[in-house]
Amino acid sequence: MTTASPAHTVHPRDRSPMTWRGSLGAMASRGEVDGPRVQEATAALAWWKHRTAMIETGIDPERAEELADLIAAGGDTEATDQAVAR
Repeated sequence: MTTASPAHTVHPRDRSPMTWRGSLGAMASRGEVDGPRVQEATAALAWWKHRTAMIETGIDPERAEELADLIAAGGDTEATDQAVAR
């Protein structure tokens, strides 16, 4: 069974963590345990986890989202330079 790639990548904040978890559960129930859609949902849940942890430590929510984006970028040099400049 092949899975279609998502038409476009959705930013993690566009959906709640509950809907990302629900999507993962639905895909798993159909036997879809890897592929681009599973990777997207897993990455989105990681983004939410990082954002939540930073907010719990007292970081401003907007800044936490910027930092979570930086973490998700995986050390992209341009993104790192922009975040450090702030």
